[in-house]
Amino acid sequence: MKPENGESLSLYLAISAKAVSVILVKDHEGSQHPVYYVSKILLDAEARYSHLEKLILDLIMASAKHRHYSETHTIIVKTNLPIKIVLRKLQMSGRMAKWVIKLIAYDIKYEPRTVIKSQVLVDFVADFSSDLQREAELEVQQLEKTKDP
Repeated sequence: MKPENGESLSLYLAISAKAVSVILVKDHEGSQHPVYYVSKILLDAEARYSHLEKLILDLIMASAKHRHYSETHTIIVKTNLPIKIVLRKLQMSGRMAKWVIKLIAYDIKYEPRTVIKSQVLVDFVADFSSDLQREAELEVQQLEKTKDP
């Protein structure tokens, strides 16, 4: 479904051990309709990224693939994972710092994922994020143990 100018769009991220996927949706009359879907099989090196790095990579891939939507719409990332906290962390790898700089150009907001209004989207998210929440929280705890300078 084509979004209207200036309309906010929701973005759902999903990762697995070997792939990252994202679906961009628009809310229309109480239901959600897909606008854009993209998936990428991870290279060998990318498959070794931490779960949080894979999530940020997923967001970078999505913003690059649907740049025309990212530049003209507010993108609301729906996730219960702490992406916003990780992006604000001062101590990060060089690749993460580059990714943060790329994401600054877009109007991205982060909101907790609540009820998903489409069974297709429920299946999409459920297929990919089995133990991800727990593992990502452990990664954030490890990041927070290292003190900012």
